[in-house]
Amino acid sequence: YPHYVKTTISYAFTISMIPTMMFISSGQEAIVSNWHWLSIQTLKLSLSFKMDYFSIIFIPVALFVTWSIMEFS
Repeated sequence: YPHYVKTTISYAFTISMIPTMMFISSGQEAIVSNWHWLSIQTLKLSLSFKMDYFSIIFIPVALFVTWSIMEFS
């Protein structure tokens, strides 16, 4: 893989550790994020993300595994 791809994955892993550590240290069970996207007359479109312990932990683990595979392939 090109060097910039491996570097980008390593930066993404490092940056993803910040909210992961903040979530773990806060002691919360889940984070819910609601975003009202668009309203067209009676139609309301919104996005909702629920991040619990396992989904928060999955992101840096997946990035670390991807980075390791790319580093040694």
